[in-house]
Amino acid sequence: MAKYIVLERFADLQDNKYTYDAGDVFPRVGLVVSDDRLKTLLSDENGANRPLIKEIVDDTPKTRQIDAERVPEVSEIEDVKLPEKKSEPKTSKSKTKSTSRSSSTKKPTTRRKATKKDAD
Repeated sequence: MAKYIVLERFADLQDNKYTYDAGDVFPRVGLVVSDDRLKTLLSDENGANRPLIKEIVDDTPKTRQIDAERVPEVSEIEDVKLPEKKSEPKTSKSKTKSTSRSSSTKKPTTRRKATKKDAD
């Protein structure tokens, strides 16, 4: 059975005056409604003189079963949109070689002991 959404508050006179609020699903769980009753509530031929319910259209895309043994064709997957990856800003690295020697390639210097002559 199709589901319907209530457009505005009304009391269902054929269901012990059960009150439906706008946005409720009609019919409530456990209630079986005749096709004539649905036509009445869908049209303006009721006590309110306007439609009180509207059919809920399920426009959710249907998923297709894909055989795991078969590689899908491009036409089957071309409409798939992957989320865009946020790219980080690229930093440019200098490609020029440094002409000066770094401290790690220099020969270690040896220290000599200070003498009295150096102190003068």
